[in-house]
Amino acid sequence: MEKRLDVVLHSDYPPEACFARLADEVDVDDWTVFSLSGYKGSGPILGRLAGNEFRLHKRRPYHNSFGPLLLGRVMAEGTGSRIEGYLSVWPSARLFIRIWFAVVALIGVPAFFVSIQRAISDKFSGDWLGWLSRALRYAALGTFGALAWSNNRRARKRLP
Repeated sequence: MEKRLDVVLHSDYPPEACFARLADEVDVDDWTVFSLSGYKGSGPILGRLAGNEFRLHKRRPYHNSFGPLLLGRVMAEGTGSRIEGYLSVWPSARLFIRIWFAVVALIGVPAFFVSIQRAISDKFSGDWLGWLSRALRYAALGTFGALAWSNNRRARKRLP
């Protein structure tokens, strides 16, 4: 686990007992058709436990690929345990977002420059305001995306 840690907990229980208590509280995220959440069981937390590592997520009555996952591990520390974890999203959602923003950038950046070029070249005809407003919309969307991304990065740094 080479990710930056968002959660670090200490427990007086040894790692085996800590992991056993975690396993008692977590429903395995096996998919099923006959459930509102799409998973077997009825507990509020779903996940997978393997070795000393775990993946946890909240049970929802709908599927949410963008919902947060807690990925982590339980390690021995002195007479107790150290539980380390970080927040993430499903890999398929992360891949979708990267492809989506790449396509938006490939279409939006050229459209912005074409709109500026047309606004300048049509300045003396009557349509330059339309092209300028298009360029400003593309710039506003790009600025909004950049601010949302930077705000997310800052919010993650503020986690204890």
